[in-house]
Amino acid sequence: MTVSSTLGPWRRRHLLWLLLSCCLSVSLTDDQQGQRPAFASAESTVTVQEGETARLPCVVLHLGDKSVTWLRRRDLHILTAGHHTYSADQRFQVVHAEGSDEWTLVVRYSQLRDAGVYECQINTEPKLSRHVMLRVQEPRPPSTVTKTKVFIANNTASTKDGNLRVEIQGPRELYIEEGSSLSLTCLVTSLRGPSALVYWYHDTSLIDYNSPRGGVNLKIDRGRGETTTRLVVSSVGPGDSGMYSCVPQGSHPATVLVHVQK
Repeated sequence: MTVSSTLGPWRRRHLLWLLLSCCLSVSLTDDQQGQRPAFASAESTVTVQEGETARLPCVVLHLGDKSVTWLRRRDLHILTAGHHTYSADQRFQVVHAEGSDEWTLVVRYSQLRDAGVYECQINTEPKLSRHVMLRVQEPRPPSTVTKTKVFIANNTASTKDGNLRVEIQGPRELYIEEGSSLSLTCLVTSLRGPSALVYWYHDTSLIDYNSPRGGVNLKIDRGRGETTTRLVVSSVGPGDSGMYSCVPQGSHPATVLVHVQK
């Protein structure tokens, strides 16, 4: 005969309640002693100029055996998990020193399209997360660009000390048909490292990097100190004729004259 069979219904329920209370007490004590992961206070909004490096902070206390993941909220794209980067865009990486509580998402050469909400996430159950807003501001046009300089057609330029050289590849004047696409490639070479800020102008108007008609693509080669930027304008019309200038920060512009013909 078992012990439970010798007890009345009330005594069995009382014994069961005691056992559950004991287990619940042990569970709560373990959680308190284990110190579950938690976020410490950190900056929730980061503002940088276009081309600068953005550092989005995330401070996690008592991480233990859990891991930290950074993702972009607008498309839920996972950027980093632990120490690993899962984005094809090499400008993104996580920085974490051994023994530190900081898991910082670094965005190098920030662009206007990088602006938005990013999420730092801990894989607890349920998941813990905090949001960081990144604001990317468009820098002021460089003071080296003036109307006088823009209207001088010269597809090469350099600084006086020769440390920085700009060239729009191809002839100084282009003749293209109306309705076709304009494509210009500019190579910036610098002995002091590649230029992160390169602007394109149509006459005196700054061209948007993310223009719906094509925009600007930027490729940086650190080893050679080269920055290659390509401007595309689709379905050109008579209003697209004029002077196009490639202007790295701190240098005179290289320019070409474009004629759109019917």
